[in-house]
Amino acid sequence: FSGFLPDLFGNYTSLDFFDLRSNKFSGPLPSTLFDIDSLRIVYLSNNEFSGTIPSNYGEAPRLKDLWIHRNHLFGTIPLVAAGSLLELTEFTLHFNNLVGDMPDSICDLRLEGELVQLWS
Repeated sequence: FSGFLPDLFGNYTSLDFFDLRSNKFSGPLPSTLFDIDSLRIVYLSNNEFSGTIPSNYGEAPRLKDLWIHRNHLFGTIPLVAAGSLLELTEFTLHFNNLVGDMPDSICDLRLEGELVQLWS
């Protein structure tokens, strides 16, 4: 599959698993996806997404896996608020065009949360 993924998730009340990996989707990552409280698994790796990581990605309270590696993302990795993403176990960011350091708020999830795999 290919094309632009519209940011139309604002009206979704429930979505647990979202897997579009290994396609040719392009454009920015849909920020409204991370507004879904029930969201646990997001696999968007191996696509052609560009732009920055949505600043609200850390507001998904049940997010467990976030795979966004092998895209064309750029900029810095947004901070997450203390007490956020405590259920996150896998966060893959490698093979993008991200710059800067990994925020301490993400690194702290290895001590405070469940984070086991962090690839940047």
